[in-house]
Amino acid sequence: MLTATLAPASLAPYTGAFTRREASHLLRRSTFAVSKTRVQEAEALGLSGTIDRLLTAGDPLPDPVNVDFEDDPNVPIGSTWITAPYVDGVNVNSYRARSLRQYQMQCYIRDEMSLSGRMAFFWYNHFGMPETGDGRAVYQYHKLLREDGLGNFRSLIERVTIALPMLIFLNGNQSIVDRPNENYARELLELFTLGKGPQVGSGDYTTYTEDDVRAIANALTGWRTRGNGSRDPAQQPESYFQESRHDPNPRQLSPRFNNRVLSVVGEDAYLEVIEAIFDHPKAAHYLCRKLYRYFVYYDIDADVELNIIEPMAQALVAANFEVAPVLRLLLSSQHFFDMLQRGALIKSPLEFCADVTFGLNFPIPTDDIYQENWLYRRIGWAMESQLMTLRQPPSVAGWKAWYQAPQYHRTWINASTLGARTDFANLITGNGVSHQGRSHKLDLLPFIEDFDNPSDPNDLIAEFAERLISEPLDAVQLAALKEVLIPGLPDFEWTVEYNEHLADPHDEDLAAAVRAKVHAMVRTLLNSPEFHLY
Repeated sequence: MLTATLAPASLAPYTGAFTRREASHLLRRSTFAVSKTRVQEAEALGLSGTIDRLLTAGDPLPDPVNVDFEDDPNVPIGSTWITAPYVDGVNVNSYRARSLRQYQMQCYIRDEMSLSGRMAFFWYNHFGMPETGDGRAVYQYHKLLREDGLGNFRSLIERVTIALPMLIFLNGNQSIVDRPNENYARELLELFTLGKGPQVGSGDYTTYTEDDVRAIANALTGWRTRGNGSRDPAQQPESYFQESRHDPNPRQLSPRFNNRVLSVVGEDAYLEVIEAIFDHPKAAHYLCRKLYRYFVYYDIDADVELNIIEPMAQALVAANFEVAPVLRLLLSSQHFFDMLQRGALIKSPLEFCADVTFGLNFPIPTDDIYQENWLYRRIGWAMESQLMTLRQPPSVAGWKAWYQAPQYHRTWINASTLGARTDFANLITGNGVSHQGRSHKLDLLPFIEDFDNPSDPNDLIAEFAERLISEPLDAVQLAALKEVLIPGLPDFEWTVEYNEHLADPHDEDLAAAVRAKVHAMVRTLLNSPEFHLY
C-alpha cells in the first residue's frame, strides 16, 4: 500500500516535463480510450492545452435506436424510441434495455479527448441508482449525467432530486404529508452531499442529525411521477409536484445547519433544502474526497486531507460548486503527476475491457448498426463476469472500489474475476467473437504499422509496453516478452520475417505467422499484473 509520496502533497502546478508518459498518465485517468494519436495530440497541446480540451464537453451522442425488434408498431427498426410510448400486449422493455446498454457503453468509451465520459460514469457511481422506471426516463437520466457532468454540482443535485428515476428508486414519489418517506433525504445527506461523519451522540453524525433527515424528508413531500410505461403518445414519463401531498409547515434544522429554518413551502421547497446543504461547511469536502479517490488514489491520509482536499474544497466553494475548475486544479497538480500515483490503481472492469478492446483498435463496425450495438453490449457482458454491471450498481453507495475500506480498488480482483479478465483478454487477442454469422477479430498487424520501428523486436515490445502499461517494464520483463515473440531466436529473425511480410502483405501464410507471434506476445502482456494497473 502506498503511504507516502516523493514530496509533501501539494496542489501546486506541475512544472516537470510533459512527455508521452505524462500525457498517457493523464489520459488514462481522464478518459477510457487511450490511443497513440490521442497521446501525441496531448503531447503537442502541452499540459494546459490538454486540460482545456479535456474540460470541453464531448460531442453529443446519437439517440439510441431500435436495431432488432420488429414488434413495436411505433418504432420501426432504425428509428429512435426515446419519446415513443409503450404498446399494449407488446414487451418493448427488452429491446430498449439492449439499446440503453449500447448507448451507455458508447457514452463511456467512445474515442474522444474529453472528461465527459469519465464524469458521466463518476456520477452514475456517485448516485448509485440502478436502472429504474421507463427506458425513456432512464435515457434522459444518462444524458443528464453526461451533459451536466462537467457542470455545477449543486445544479446537478437539484435536477437529480426531482428526476423521475430517482423519485421511483428512493420512494420520493410516495412521500406525502403525514407519511414522509426518509429514503432520499437520508441518502441525499449521507451519500450524495455531506457524508456520514463519526457518530458523536444519539442520532448525531457530526455533519447532520436524524432530526435533519426528518425535516428534509418533510420538505421534499409532494413530488409524484406519471407516464412511467405509458401507452399514451401524449404522456411522456415525468415528475410533477402535487400541492395537496406536500407538508406546508416550516422545518427546523439542527445546530449542524446553524439551526436554520426551512421556510419555503410548495414546489420550490426542495431548492431551499439544497441551498441549506450547500451552505454547510463540509459540503465541498465530501465531493472533493470522492473526486480524489476516483482520479488519484484511495488513501487519504492527514497530509492529503490538509494539503489536497482542503484547498480543493476551498476552490470548489469559490467557484460556486462548478466542478471543472476543481478538476483543472487537481489534474494539473504536482501531486497528480507524482511518480507514486502512476500505475497505483487497479483498473475497474470498465477500464480493463476498454483497454483490451479500444486500446488495441478492436474493430467496431459502423456499417451495420445491429452488429455495432451487439459488440458494445458484448463488452458489457464481459464486464458483468468481472462483477460490474454498468446499469446496476450493487447499492445506492455505488461500487465498493470507491468507498469500502480497507479493500477499495482491490475488490476488483479475486480468483473468479481474474479468470474472467484473462478469458476476455485471450478471447479478444485470439479467436474474437461472432454474431449472426459475422466474425469480429482483432488484427494487430495494421495496429503496429504506425509504430516507430516495428521491424526491431526490442522496439516493438517497448512500444507495446509503453502504450499498454502505465510504468516502464524492467529488462527482465521485456526479455520475457521477447521470448514469447521469438523464442530462443536472434533479433534478426523477427526483422527478416516482418520485412518479408511488408514486402508481400498479400501472402496470407506469412501474415498469419507474423500475426500469431504478435498476438501471443500481446496476450502475455495483457495477462501481466502490470496491465491491471493504471
